[in-house]
Amino acid sequence: MTPTKLLIGQILVVFAIVALGLWAAGYASDVWDDVELELERYGLEFYQALADEAEIGWKRNGNLWFATSQEGWERFLEPLATDERVPDRVRLDPAGVEEVTGIVRASRVVGGVLHPGGAQVSARKSVHALAERVLRNGGRIETRRPVTRISTAADRIVAVETERGRIATGTVVLAAGSWSNGLLAEFGTFLPMAPLVAARIVTEPLGAPPTLPTLMVPEISFAWLREEAGGLLRA
Repeated sequence: MTPTKLLIGQILVVFAIVALGLWAAGYASDVWDDVELELERYGLEFYQALADEAEIGWKRNGNLWFATSQEGWERFLEPLATDERVPDRVRLDPAGVEEVTGIVRASRVVGGVLHPGGAQVSARKSVHALAERVLRNGGRIETRRPVTRISTAADRIVAVETERGRIATGTVVLAAGSWSNGLLAEFGTFLPMAPLVAARIVTEPLGAPPTLPTLMVPEISFAWLREEAGGLLRA
């Protein structure tokens, strides 16, 4: 008898559009390194393959970091421009930034770094596409069935308890976000988490082209912007 494998997950789609790129190589070298870079490469390949089988809002417009001051360039963008792990990044002068974006004025920036391979996907569409993949491969998706406890016997997982009955299983993948520690408490395990407060600002239509790369502005609290219905969404 094949043991059941169970995923306990809580899907909370916060971003309408997810930006995919190679942030690790030079962008935040104090916290991200080669392991994160490989995960980011995997992410780009994974969602490219998912886009080949379903409509997920995939756009490979690239990621563009730009600086508004020489200090910003030296602190944030020079490490990106000179990191040899991503050789296809392109250094842009102010005129190049304006040409690529169509909305950022050359007079307001000192330069930029473009990663042409960066992409965007719709979080909502991607979640639905992944659910369809699970179903096609024989999986079952249960909704509105909160898990209340993970049951064990002889130090092995045997089931999860839910508000609508027990599910026998020998393997659990716990991906329940902020709900995870509640399920782990009785086992003396704690998953470190860092709560973040985020804000979203959406502008009126500004003539932003649909080909606009994701815009990264590390000098302004590491904000990023993308095109949304001709306007900009800032995060």
